[in-house]
Amino acid sequence: MKCKYCGHEMPDGMLRCENCGQDVRIVPDYNPLDDVLEAQVKGSMDGTSTPLDDYEYKAEVSHSDRRRRNAGSTTSGRRTSTGKNGANQTERERRRRQAERRKALRRKRRRMVLGILFVFLILSGVLLYVLYQNSYAGQVKKGNKAALEQNFDEAIAYYQRAIEKNPERPEAYTGLAKIYILESDEQKAEDLFLNAVEKYPQNTELYDAAIQFYISIGEEMKVSELLEDAENSVRGELKEYISNVPEFSLDDSKTYDDVQQLTLTSSGKEIYYTDDGTDPTVETGKKYTEPLQIGEGETTIKAISVNDAGIPSLAESRTYEVKFPIEDAPAVSPSTGQYDTAMKITINVEDYTYTIKEDLPEHMYINGSPYSLGWDWAVAPEMVPVTQTPGMFWSIQYYTAGDQIKFAPVRKWEGDFGYDEEILSPEAIDFAELTSSGGNIGIGKSGWYLVIVAVTTEGKTISFRLPEVYLLGGVINNSWNCDETTLFRIPTDKTSDFISPAATVTGMARISTTAVDAGGWWKSEFTLDLANEGDGTIVYRENKNVSDNLSELGYECNVKAGQKVHINFTTGKGKVE
Repeated sequence: MKCKYCGHEMPDGMLRCENCGQDVRIVPDYNPLDDVLEAQVKGSMDGTSTPLDDYEYKAEVSHSDRRRRNAGSTTSGRRTSTGKNGANQTERERRRRQAERRKALRRKRRRMVLGILFVFLILSGVLLYVLYQNSYAGQVKKGNKAALEQNFDEAIAYYQRAIEKNPERPEAYTGLAKIYILESDEQKAEDLFLNAVEKYPQNTELYDAAIQFYISIGEEMKVSELLEDAENSVRGELKEYISNVPEFSLDDSKTYDDVQQLTLTSSGKEIYYTDDGTDPTVETGKKYTEPLQIGEGETTIKAISVNDAGIPSLAESRTYEVKFPIEDAPAVSPSTGQYDTAMKITINVEDYTYTIKEDLPEHMYINGSPYSLGWDWAVAPEMVPVTQTPGMFWSIQYYTAGDQIKFAPVRKWEGDFGYDEEILSPEAIDFAELTSSGGNIGIGKSGWYLVIVAVTTEGKTISFRLPEVYLLGGVINNSWNCDETTLFRIPTDKTSDFISPAATVTGMARISTTAVDAGGWWKSEFTLDLANEGDGTIVYRENKNVSDNLSELGYECNVKAGQKVHINFTTGKGKVE
């Protein structure tokens, strides 16, 4: 045999290594307490365990000691390997059986706990189900199911029980109102919500449910009535449904002695009005697009504003009175006369005198080198008359440096006029770098120009300005302001388009060059003929008999949100894209 410590080969029977001096341990260490503990554990498993006294301990130890001694096989006191292996196997088997018994006990206890837990869960589920069926949510669910099955009486009963359980929640009111609507009793449904918000004036959910009810039946007009007297906390939570009334630019507490222009403004997206005393609606009212003319007499204007959610405001009303002053007729002298041409008569009511001058022209033409080599009046472009402003004309033209032009009220060399420092303003001369070229107006700087000719009884004026063109009205934030947000982009060459800013909403484009000093953008209004397969020709308001806009004549330039208007003054046409 070999020493387990140093590996030295030892003769059989040696108890100590002669090489390293370590004892050779053939029999494993024995602890008698192990047998005592084994007996105690066994007793605890089968329920027969009793306390061990000294005698039992000693007896057990003696028994174990005897077993260990009997296992020896040599007269020398050494134990054989066979005895050692048998003892180890016995000990391992005992411990294995002991571990299995402990596992079995744990499994048994676990099954008992799981069983109790399962029974508890079943009972809890049954209890919760019973409670839910009788709760607010359970009653509403039953009502919804009965309504779907068209058991209306049953559904009404469920909804009413739900309201009794919790009258501050909206679901039961909504379900009950739907049944009333199906039964063609919208008034009963409305009363249901009105009573609810009256009882609970701070409940935003009930107000919201009432609003959705009005929207579902197409009664958006009543939303503003509902929220008018609501508490501030509710109005704050439901501010997206608040629609403020329009504002009127004129004071109705005084009497006017002249025609007035009324402007309506609001924070909403649209305004509708009436001028016959009736209450306006989206369907029956006139859509506000431009200032209203208040003429002689008494005029009542009622208007509503519609917000982004489609909710109309309450109607706001104003009554205006215009009385023209009555004065004594002036005496004039001379009282009669004959004239061979059309004349303009001006009467001075202060000193009862009058003056007679030539009548103002109805037309004005531009002739010159940009239009034909031979200055052919037949191709000379006609300027646009300013609406309700006799003798005033405008045109947007592109001129190249070196061009020469003249003006005339007829298409011939009669009454024509050109460069004259008395009728050309210094600003115009500087802006276009104008010069006299044989009496013609010589253009010194290339570019686009707004040309204005004004003929009065006192004389003529010619202006050259930057051609400012604006997109106005509902399609551009409902704005009637001529500023950078509505201004068209001016091209740098003769063939390119003037381009508007993008429309914000869908509607009809209103276009104007407000640089004309005529007292109102609508006096120089124009649009594109795109209605009924129109070819996009530019059409002007001029002195056409329209009270509102050019759509009355069948001209419409409809623009969708995001689209832009393109205008080409060289070709006289435009497009939307």
